[in-house]
Amino acid sequence: GMIGKIFSMKCKDNSFRAKLHDNYWSFNAKGIFPELNITHSALLSRLPDLAETDSLRSEISKLRRFYINLTINADALMDVRSKQGQKKLFIDEIKRRLKNRKGFSFIRLGDGEQYVFNIQAGLSELNRIHSREMYWWNTLLDLTKRTEIAADVISAITMADALGIPSAFRFARDINFAKDSIEDMPMSRDLLGLIQELEKRQESLSARFYLEDRAHQFLFGKVDVLDLFDSAKKCIIVGCWSKEQLGLPQHHVDLQVIQTPAQHKLGLGNENTLALPYVYKETANLVQKYAEPGALVLVGAGVIGKYFIKTAAMKGAVALDIG
Repeated sequence: GMIGKIFSMKCKDNSFRAKLHDNYWSFNAKGIFPELNITHSALLSRLPDLAETDSLRSEISKLRRFYINLTINADALMDVRSKQGQKKLFIDEIKRRLKNRKGFSFIRLGDGEQYVFNIQAGLSELNRIHSREMYWWNTLLDLTKRTEIAADVISAITMADALGIPSAFRFARDINFAKDSIEDMPMSRDLLGLIQELEKRQESLSARFYLEDRAHQFLFGKVDVLDLFDSAKKCIIVGCWSKEQLGLPQHHVDLQVIQTPAQHKLGLGNENTLALPYVYKETANLVQKYAEPGALVLVGAGVIGKYFIKTAAMKGAVALDIG
């Protein structure tokens, strides 16, 4: 198959695609391809060869240049899934910030975060905007509320110390290499749009570290989080789950939970509860009240959660986007 020819593997395309998909989400500790242990840069260099059209090949080549340029003045930790050294470097940075009582923010960006940039694009992306709002919050926002959210989230992205961005692994999984353009593939189109927005804003981004957008799934396992607890003065969890639902382990660290309205897609919402867009400023005020230097703040609140991460980091806390 087309992806198989990157690695000269003798296997059916369907089985290889399935393997790629399964391993992308499960994050085997040995990497997305355990038997190959391919690095992000190696996969990225081979992606153009998969394209069956010149136009798509050109787009993928531009994508490769973006990753190279973005990380010229920052540390590229795009292989934390397979390189323990990269994982250790990032975790050590988090611990150092906690110990020194210095603020730090890690924000992850996937196709959903393109929502805030779509808002700035206006009417041309209105259908996409409406689709996401109904999926997340079961309501359509007015322009004032949308614009407010977009400004807050983009500000958080700009100020982040570390960003998780769409990776070559994600593009390899999602791209239909027989197409003429990534623009012809809805999900990949959003990922590409996000990449282009970051490229436009490159000079204003504060990030010192770049990781892949799913990094939280193998950076912050239970053992890892408990280890971070040991370095923290206190821990604050921001998300839709209660302390009881989370089943938090016993630990000596002071633990607080700031609960947000559940996203509609989780099927946990209460029709009498206001959706997060209408109460997120109140939630941010609580984060601001309780966050402090030396605090570890774990946030899982969708696109709006990025604003909570910024709020916590500005109070001197270490705030991490854990999904």
